[in-house]
Amino acid sequence: MRRQFGFTLIELVVVIVILGILAATAAPKFMDLQGDARVSALSGLSGAVKSAINLSYSKAILKGVENKKSSEVCADNSSPCALKVILTYGKPAGTEFGILRAMDIESEAFTESSSKDWVYSKIAATDSTPAILYVMQSGAASINKGNMDGTKDSSLCALKYTEATLEIENPKVEVLGKGC
Repeated sequence: MRRQFGFTLIELVVVIVILGILAATAAPKFMDLQGDARVSALSGLSGAVKSAINLSYSKAILKGVENKKSSEVCADNSSPCALKVILTYGKPAGTEFGILRAMDIESEAFTESSSKDWVYSKIAATDSTPAILYVMQSGAASINKGNMDGTKDSSLCALKYTEATLEIENPKVEVLGKGC
């Protein structure tokens, strides 16, 4: 009598059922990876913006213009300066010639069109202070006149930079990531 090796049909069905149960309980943990990636990207962008603020302020101190309402420093340390950063009280202004240049980002990385990963919009904060709203490309369609300040649309996945309005004040960097 030869002894046969292998699995019975019932054993295979039990294994498949167990794998199905494991997959059903583990799948929700891996389903929202895109949202987590967007939140991480916003966090990274926030860190880059804060670093650019600190570097610009350091350059403003070295130049002696940190107390002036309006001034400029050179972001690329070239002579003559090819990348001037507009400052407000020593910190980057809330314009494309302020914070974008302080981050040493040209229009290829951030653009007002929707062809890149991040888009920006020049907006005015509630007190008409210049600000920039950086939005992930997937959320760019949700920018409209009703939510340009970034507060009226809870589905926005963005970072809002508002320039300093007083000498003792720092710019505001707000992550609006409810819609990520």
